Amino acid sequence: MKQTKRRFEPFAFYNSTGICRHLEKMAAKGWMLTRMSTLWWTYRRTEPRKLHFAISYLATLSMFDPDDLEERQEFLDYCTHGGWHLACSAAQAHVFWNEEENPTPLETDPELELESIRASAWKGFLLGNSLLLGISLLQIFLFAMLYLGNPINFLSNSLLIYALTCFLIAAALTIIELVCYSRWSSKAEKMAPLGSLPQTVDTRYLEKGATYLLVILLLVEVVRGIASGQQTSLWMMAIPGCLLILLLSQAMQALRDWLCRRGASRGLNRALVAVFWITGSLAYAVGVTFLRPAANAAELAIRGAETYTVQGESYTAYHDDVPLSLEELIGEQTDSYSTRRTGDQTIFLSRCFVTQEPRLDAEDQDELPSLRYTVYSIFLPSLYEVCKRDLLDTGVLMEQYILYSYVPADPAPWGAEEVFQRLNNAGGLENEFLLCYDNILATIEFSWTPTQEQMELAGRKLASSADSGIW
Repeated sequence: MKQTKRRFEPFAFYNSTGICRHLEKMAAKGWMLTRMSTLWWTYRRTEPRKLHFAISYLATLSMFDPDDLEERQEFLDYCTHGGWHLACSAAQAHVFWNEEENPTPLETDPELELESIRASAWKGFLLGNSLLLGISLLQIFLFAMLYLGNPINFLSNSLLIYALTCFLIAAALTIIELVCYSRWSSKAEKMAPLGSLPQTVDTRYLEKGATYLLVILLLVEVVRGIASGQQTSLWMMAIPGCLLILLLSQAMQALRDWLCRRGASRGLNRALVAVFWITGSLAYAVGVTFLRPAANAAELAIRGAETYTVQGESYTAYHDDVPLSLEELIGEQTDSYSTRRTGDQTIFLSRCFVTQEPRLDAEDQDELPSLRYTVYSIFLPSLYEVCKRDLLDTGVLMEQYILYSYVPADPAPWGAEEVFQRLNNAGGLENEFLLCYDNILATIEFSWTPTQEQMELAGRKLASSADSGIW
């Protein structure tokens, strides 16, 4: 039978009423709290008992203080004398249990209790949440700048959208926590002189739901990226990194607790924990250097790519399935080509980028044609004009001089609603086009001047590529 369990318990630190009520229910089921950490609370199996719990805050303490600190020992002796036994402690918060039917309250002065809670809040809760809110708002601002600078690239990048979702949720939850604490503190200031403190708003289930949602979205992103074979190397390095951060966090807390039990001073404890964290981070950075080749090789194997050598240098030839190929356009075999497809998809739009170019070891490589195109499938109609304008405005600006722009062209050969051709201000029209369909935008670049039949075929294929799945 399992003797210990860990649970994710995102209680607000000042929610003493809610925490005690929860621990009483757990004790009745035969589980006693033994450790509280940022991510997990640890319980030990015991005989089911009806117990009373209480939390007391000692604001002068730190999570790095030794267990045998005189001030802490005097505080614990006082509580033990009143029949209260320490279950565990976390920084300034100390959780006690009492098996008497009507125990003497651990805290008898609500005003002093409020003062201790407020002082403890400034050391951890308020500082940590304020930093998290500041970082989240800064990241949201930077993401907004990325969107304004290049909307179509931002909206089609699933990792950026996921990161933005994380920071938006973090900012929202942090604001909720800070507002709830502020309102509770204001009420407590009025009620404490009357002999009681107000109930707290329980945001635990909201935080749990948000956390589970982010984990599910991350798993979907990982599975989709690895299954497609186009983000395998990324996740083969990112997943160990995330696991290492969790491992380092748990190991850091274990080291900190061990140093506290050994009587290490607050300063020494902080210094050793910092050295441990920095060393672990550097070890991961070194490990990534050795992991990257294996991750890249795994991605190439999944995609069925091959490597070849030209003048001592290694190159990769891809053989991905694509919506439109050179073989269809020119009617010739493309065995001497590398056909690569990359892309991404979000709830806003999907992007498929294809390059089909001669291998460097092909005969007459310089004379062989090449093809490049990108297809955007817009899922939200309101974003269509935003994305089209973004593509039309994508010129290269050098010293206040736009090197190229797009001018209207005849859409009839392409079967499109609108077509724009790229104009190089230094050399005239180029064989690169922007095709506009109902919910599809596509840019296509030929290394030759396409015929009307090739335009018709390309337009038909790209316009229907969303229905066949371009990602």
